[in-house]
Amino acid sequence: MPTERPGHQDYLTHYTCKVTSGQLDGFLVNVSTRWEINGNKGKLLGSVGHARKSNGTVMYETREGTMKNASIGDELATGWESTATATVKGATGSAAHLNGKTFVMHGRATSAGRFSMEAVLVK
Repeated sequence: MPTERPGHQDYLTHYTCKVTSGQLDGFLVNVSTRWEINGNKGKLLGSVGHARKSNGTVMYETREGTMKNASIGDELATGWESTATATVKGATGSAAHLNGKTFVMHGRATSAGRFSMEAVLVK
């Protein structure tokens, strides 16, 4: 990724994952996220996600988030931990009850290019 000064990077990620428990168990999630990394800390600049399953969909937006212990190498972040707050902007079918809900996500890298994420509804 381009850098304007030492230790600074604009880090754009796209990923797909599958939810393995909770209210969206079995949903497939596609996410695009942009981070600004300074040294080993990151600030979320924005993120959108789309979760889908045959009986429902969820669109959410993440506007607040931080990352610590970030280490970017070969365009893969390792060693990081993150916290972010997201809001469901639209949900249908079996997920319709999530419309307008806010959730907090806690994530951490498990190896290069892999991570785990926990999301908890807050309202």
